[in-house]
Amino acid sequence: MRFIWVWPALLLLFVIWAFIKYDYTSAAIAFSRTDWRMIVIAFLFNISLLYFRVFKWRFFFESYKNVSYYNLSLAAFVGYLCNMVIPARVGGIVQAWLLGKKENIDASTVFGSVVLIRIIDGIMLVVLALFILFMIETPAADNSIWVSILRTVVVVGLSLLSVIFLTLVFLKKRSITNKLTNGIIFFVPSRFKEKVTTSIEMFLKGSEILNTPRRLGLVLFLSLTFWILCGLLIFIHLKAFGLGALGITASFFILLAQVFSMSIPALANVGPYHASTVTVLSMYSVHIQSGIYIAIVMHGVMFVSSTLPGLIYLWYDKMNIGSIVHGIKDAK
Repeated sequence: MRFIWVWPALLLLFVIWAFIKYDYTSAAIAFSRTDWRMIVIAFLFNISLLYFRVFKWRFFFESYKNVSYYNLSLAAFVGYLCNMVIPARVGGIVQAWLLGKKENIDASTVFGSVVLIRIIDGIMLVVLALFILFMIETPAADNSIWVSILRTVVVVGLSLLSVIFLTLVFLKKRSITNKLTNGIIFFVPSRFKEKVTTSIEMFLKGSEILNTPRRLGLVLFLSLTFWILCGLLIFIHLKAFGLGALGITASFFILLAQVFSMSIPALANVGPYHASTVTVLSMYSVHIQSGIYIAIVMHGVMFVSSTLPGLIYLWYDKMNIGSIVHGIKDAK
């Protein structure tokens, strides 16, 4: 903990360096050419996507509880807010704790649903990625580099799908989960065995949607729809910058790079998000300075539209981040 200041300090130095080195002449030209009406549309569209994710999440509780859409939105939006402002990516934990408190559901159960929905999103993203990368036209870059990227994505994608499939089998087969649970509990001190057992059971309850094929199929469809809409959001941004001619496949390529960059722990995704966006745009012969400007605007839209609703919900519900953190510490 004594060195926790290192990352913010490095990030601050990077931002200062970027501001010093940035070519503001090209930025001014790009700013004047930007269609800000399309940026506003992108901003509102991103907020609607957040509500779409809440709508999808609701299906995980239908079999045993009628959960309030407001509480779902409150928990999800505050979780997104925390993911944006805290590098540790604790949004899922906050999301689970807050909904559990509001709806009187065990937080482990809610967390199980959060984990499962991210697994499902991962499945559909990989499926979409493999399809898009086989359909995409080779960008204006060295063909050998592009082939290497494609091979890497295919290997990683298939490996990820295998891991996800095994995880779903584990969650669905109670005989397997019971054996693993017993193995875990065996190494737990006696005074914690009962609590750990209950937590694992509650966590697995959050994956009950796996036992209802019709509802699971609907969630898979909604997840695929969500990623397609995310690609459309990127395309709206490209249109705003006069790059609509790159096409929808380029939008999905940028989306895949941005999603991968978000797996790298960084405050507000500063750095990896911009680097991934600029890298893909440069493959389509977009000048680096223009790419940086585009990445900054896109990141600004994403950051504000993902945090502002959470702040509004916190204000309306008369809560603050400090009380949430203390509540999680008390309930851990």
